[in-house]
Amino acid sequence: MPFFIEWTDEDRTVLCSGSGVVTGREILSAKETCLARPERIRNLLRATIILSGITELEVSADEVRRIAALDARLAAQNSHAAVAIVAPRTSVFGIARMWEAYVVDTGWQTGVFRTLSDAEAWLEARRPKST
Repeated sequence: MPFFIEWTDEDRTVLCSGSGVVTGREILSAKETCLARPERIRNLLRATIILSGITELEVSADEVRRIAALDARLAAQNSHAAVAIVAPRTSVFGIARMWEAYVVDTGWQTGVFRTLSDAEAWLEARRPKST
């Protein structure tokens, strides 16, 4: 099943997910779609990537680097986003942590979590305070 992206909250929030077998090519394609709409990226405050429905993540180390490079381009348009990845499966968690190491210098706040509730709590703690 393809990896997909859903924008909500006037483009301040993005939810990414997939299920079944997801490939690096599918994730790269979704990221390239985001790059084609820079106005959306400028408003982004938080992203949740839910990988709990994935049974197999077919992503090479090179594809992880390419995904991170696309994310660095996204972060160049908005370096203030908080990005939480939910990856309960050990193999997927490891790939997500590899991605996190590649994007450490983007300015994004990132976290990789085993549960959605932990990811949501972490994102909520980073929500900009109203003035």
